[in-house]
Order: sequence, then structure tokens, then C-alpha cells
Amino acid sequence: MAFQVSVAPAVIDYLNACDGLTEADRQRIVEGIYDELGEGADHFLARNPHPFLPDRFGYDFGLMTEALEFRYFVFSCSAEGHIYGVSEVLYVEERPEDDG
Repeated sequence: MAFQVSVAPAVIDYLNACDGLTEADRQRIVEGIYDELGEGADHFLARNPHPFLPDRFGYDFGLMTEALEFRYFVFSCSAEGHIYGVSEVLYVEERPEDDG
């Protein structure tokens, strides 16, 4: 099932505030979110559900930047609208590469 993806303004603000990311890096992250979640948000919900909230799931995104640095972002998403074909990205934080 294909999903329409909505990204919260706070997520975009967070990405814009990340030091060391170029505008092209940010664009690749956002496009990656739209592409991957748009094609299979239900897969991510099944694979990485929130342990306490049944309509929430995690989504991880890794990026090799233009500066050749690996950056790893963890997104919290809502599946509340999946019945209508909508997936929402609500929150993001960057994790160190070795944070496993």
C-alpha cells in the first residue's frame, strides 16, 4: 500500500538546525523519508513498533553526507492515519554512529 507522508514542521526545523548538513543533505533526508515511508510505512510499523503505543513506530535513516560523514537519524512516526493511507513523521533526533 502506498502512503501519503506528512512531516511535522518541528522535524524540518530540527534538520535545518543540524550543524554540518548541507541543503542537499537535508533534501536527501526528506526525500528518503517520503520515498521509504511512502512505499511501505506499514512494513516499518510491523518491524519497529513502539513498545507501549500501538499506533507509533520508529524509522531509522542513515546518510553519507556531501562531506563524507555518516549521519544517523531516528524518527518517531504515527500510524494513526494508516487506515486512510497517511503516515506522519512526528519527531526526530540524531544519534551517534556508535550508539547502536
